[in-house]
Amino acid sequence: MSSTAIGFLAAAGVVAIWSGFIVISRAGLVGTVAPLDLALLRFIVAAAVSLPFLLMTGWQGMGLRQAGLGRALVLALTAGLGFVLLAFHGFERAPANHGAVMLPGVLPLWIALLTWVALGERPTGLRALGLVSIAAGVVLLVGDSIGGTLRQAVGDGMFLGASFSWAIFTLLARRWQVPPMHAATVVSVGSLLLFLPIYAVFGTGEVWRLPWGVILGQGFYQGVLATIASVFLFTKAVAALGAQRTAMVTAVVPTTATLAAIPVVGDVPTGLAVVGLGLVTAGMITAVLPQR
Repeated sequence: MSSTAIGFLAAAGVVAIWSGFIVISRAGLVGTVAPLDLALLRFIVAAAVSLPFLLMTGWQGMGLRQAGLGRALVLALTAGLGFVLLAFHGFERAPANHGAVMLPGVLPLWIALLTWVALGERPTGLRALGLVSIAAGVVLLVGDSIGGTLRQAVGDGMFLGASFSWAIFTLLARRWQVPPMHAATVVSVGSLLLFLPIYAVFGTGEVWRLPWGVILGQGFYQGVLATIASVFLFTKAVAALGAQRTAMVTAVVPTTATLAAIPVVGDVPTGLAVVGLGLVTAGMITAVLPQR
C-alpha cells in the first residue's frame, strides 16, 4: 500500500475519532462531569497506556533530536493541555455543533495563517477562497452566540483557542519530524505531569465519585482513542499527506459530529449555525481542491 493511501486511511480514523470526541465530550460535560475531572481521566488513562513505551525508549529516544525535553514540553502544552482544557471548557458552555465547526473546521485556517507568518507561504487561488469561506462561517457562528448568551460566546472563543493550539502542534510535529508513537507518548505522559499541579489547586477532587460507567467510558475514549490513537493517526497522516491536506480531509467532521449530536445530546443547530456549518465545510472542500 502506498504512503498516500496509508495517510488517507489514518486521516479517516482521525475523522471518526474526532467526531465521537465532540459528541462524547459534550455529553459528559452537560451531565455530571466537570472539565478538569474529565481532563484528569483523559491524561491518567493516556499516560498509563503509553508509559511502557516511554520506559523502553526514554525521553532522549522520543525522536526529538537535541533539546528533546524542551520540545516534548511544547508538544504536551499544545496537543495536551492547551487543546484539551480549552476544548472541554468550551463544550461546557457552547453546543456541540459550534465545537464541531470551530475545532476541526477552523484548523485549516489557523495552519494557513501560521504557515504564512512563519514561512511566507501566502494562500492563493481556490485555497484562499476556501479559507475566506471558513472565516465567514466562523463569523456567523460567533454572531449566533452573541445573539444568545455571553456564556456561549465565551465557549466559542475557547474552541477557537483549542483549534489554534492543535494547529501549532501540527506544524511543529511535522517540522521536528516526530514519529507518530513518539508524539502520542510525549503528549500523554507530558500532559499528565503538567496537569497534576493544576488539578491539585483548581480540581474538584470529585472525579472518583462519578459513576463507574462514566469513568470507564470517558476514560477509555478520552485517554486511549482521543489521545493516543488520535495523535498517532494524525501524526501519521501529516507525515504522509502534509499538514494542510491532512487538515482538509477533516472536512466531514463538522457535519458528522453535528448530526450525531442531535439525538445524543439534543444540540439542534439554529438556522444561522447551519449556514455557518455549510460555509466552513464548503471552505474546507474548496481549499483542498487542485489549484489548477
